[in-house]
Amino acid sequence: MEIKHNDATVKRPEGSRIIDAPCVFMDIPAFTEQLRQEKSWDKGDRNSITVFKSEEITMVVSALKAGAELRNTSADVLFTVMLLQGEIVITTDDVERDITKGQAVAFHPQVLHSIRAISDSNLLITSYLTVK
Repeated sequence: MEIKHNDATVKRPEGSRIIDAPCVFMDIPAFTEQLRQEKSWDKGDRNSITVFKSEEITMVVSALKAGAELRNTSADVLFTVMLLQGEIVITTDDVERDITKGQAVAFHPQVLHSIRAISDSNLLITSYLTVK
């Protein structure tokens, strides 16, 4: 298996990391701290980093400032959102639900949804290739 890396960039000088290998260890608290130290966090209301990416699964750690909103989005794949810290509200056509630390939600492809941060929040978003 080829080991895949993300290289550091001007915007993410601490970004060099392995994103796919036979075994990838991820220090999620360190990634969330890194997100909050980057200029993107200072300038905007969110920041994200891909921590694992294979042909089947992608894992992204996201930090949202209180009030940040991902509005009316959907994905072509099955994915989950796990709240690591903070409080968010997830809204779909059918439900609006407060989500607190440790809770998660799974979405099937094409489900229109919004995510709003009530407080500064950290999320682990995992998307899965839909195999038919």
